[in-house]
Amino acid sequence: MHIGILGTGKMGSTLGRLLAARGHSVILGSRAPKAKQESFTDVVGIEVREQQAAVDDAEMIILATPWTVTMVTVEALEITPEMIVFDITNPLSPDVSELVIGGRNSAAEEIARGLDSSRVVKAFNGINAANLGNPAFAGGRAQIPFCGDDAEAKGAVRSLIEDIGFEALDCGELKNARYLEAVAMLWIQLVFVKDYGMNCAFKFACA
Repeated sequence: MHIGILGTGKMGSTLGRLLAARGHSVILGSRAPKAKQESFTDVVGIEVREQQAAVDDAEMIILATPWTVTMVTVEALEITPEMIVFDITNPLSPDVSELVIGGRNSAAEEIARGLDSSRVVKAFNGINAANLGNPAFAGGRAQIPFCGDDAEAKGAVRSLIEDIGFEALDCGELKNARYLEAVAMLWIQLVFVKDYGMNCAFKFACA
């Protein structure tokens, strides 16, 4: 699959490396591609280019930008409603102390409205980048919850989740991103405020 990743921070870069290692063609979109390219010279299957170049011809776009610039980024680019948009963001305040969107809305729903698209899927917003390469970091295979409104888009994201070794947990409609983002905020509180450590994950268990 041809995948464009917007954002070259820890999450975007790590996902890019993992997906390229599994045979996907990855273009990381950066505002400073020449400076970032040196970090990926050792990786086959990754290019770093301008953000629009990462979007052009991509079958899937992964949004891995800080929330403070996410909407500005997506609105400035030509992302068609037919593209699968895989949102891993959390709508955090600049000091990471709270969600700036919540209740009856979510970052994922804002993105879907901004793009006039039903093919936005939420996932990977509640895990640390350092643990992406080790799905058994918390003992057993960790779960990645995901949600969205388009069955084909959700199927593509599920395949990527499973491709890098995680268990995919279908959480239904995109509006349920409101709850996934709230759970991510709880994870931040437990990890950083209560000092449980980074190797933590939630898991939904049924008898």
